[in-house]
Amino acid sequence: MTDSTMTPEEEQAWSEAEKRMDIIARNGNDGQHYGKQPRYQDAKGEDWIDEFARTATQEEFRGAMRFTIGKYNRRMGKKDDLIKEIEKMRDYCERWLEVEKART
Repeated sequence: MTDSTMTPEEEQAWSEAEKRMDIIARNGNDGQHYGKQPRYQDAKGEDWIDEFARTATQEEFRGAMRFTIGKYNRRMGKKDDLIKEIEKMRDYCERWLEVEKART
């Protein structure tokens, strides 16, 4: 994918991410465990986490993930039931892990 608003570094990162997604798909992982909801996706299929991972600095993205996971941990069982909160944390952890793996 080439987007005229991307820097060469962003284009390279996007290309590498697409290669990883293809490998993941060939291994039978359709990504459904991420729980992405179509109503939150743009025309490219990206949600806010995808966009932020692509556009934020590494430090900004890591901080956002730590904050969000911490938020769900702190309110454990207070807003939603315990299992739902744990699933939310797992989703953020899995997506963070994918971003970190793609950067190495």
